[in-house]
Amino acid sequence: MKKLISIVICALLLVGNMAISFATDNENYEINDVGTFKEILNEISDASEIEIDIEAFEPTPEHMQLLAITNPKVVNEFIEQKTEDAMNSLRNIEFSMDMDKGEFYREEAVDIGDNCWVVVKMGDFSTSPVPLNQSGFETGWVKYGSRVCWSEVSQIWMIGSGSVRMNTYYTASSNGITINNVDYSYAGYNATVSEVGGTTISPRSATSFGSTAISRQNFSITAGIPVPIQNTYMMIHNLKYLDKDYLNDEIHRSFSWEWKS
Repeated sequence: MKKLISIVICALLLVGNMAISFATDNENYEINDVGTFKEILNEISDASEIEIDIEAFEPTPEHMQLLAITNPKVVNEFIEQKTEDAMNSLRNIEFSMDMDKGEFYREEAVDIGDNCWVVVKMGDFSTSPVPLNQSGFETGWVKYGSRVCWSEVSQIWMIGSGSVRMNTYYTASSNGITINNVDYSYAGYNATVSEVGGTTISPRSATSFGSTAISRQNFSITAGIPVPIQNTYMMIHNLKYLDKDYLNDEIHRSFSWEWKS
């Protein structure tokens, strides 16, 4: 099955490490164990032959029927398992770019099994007007001006999808780096996201070589399959001031990010 994943931070749909108990009667459902659920889920998904765009994704009627005949406790157990798999995958990825080699965009997709994927993206680009004579190729050195660095965390599975993106707007100048603002966006199916505790920017500026400006955003993510499961996550952006070119009005910096539960 072709998995075409188009993501806007990236965030996880399968929120978890929270056990929820349901008072259900096994006799009311045809599927009452995770093994059988996974087997049928994979059979349906492999036969679907659909392209998946996370911004427009919806489960097929077959996937919705599978949910209808499955004990909610089983679906919850599956969500918890895939959440753990997703978080483990994120912990094993180094979220940084080699800007000195011109890498200002990075994307990595990780197969976590059972037709579930975690996709991470990050980038950094100028928001200032670009002079006509300026080359489009960049390294870790950038001209003074307004810029935005961003990261995305996304997960897609055949009964749901979701992604969170965080943008940090900053200014590169002769004084170093100053963070001006932070915002975020969300897209997904069978999940919602809201801001918790607002944005924290501290320290806001990095003015000496080796110092770092840091922005943090807390998210409350609720997955609604089959009943709401809520958890809180934090996305962190680190902008490190490395050096300055006085003659060419440029600074040298690095960008990395973290995703924490």
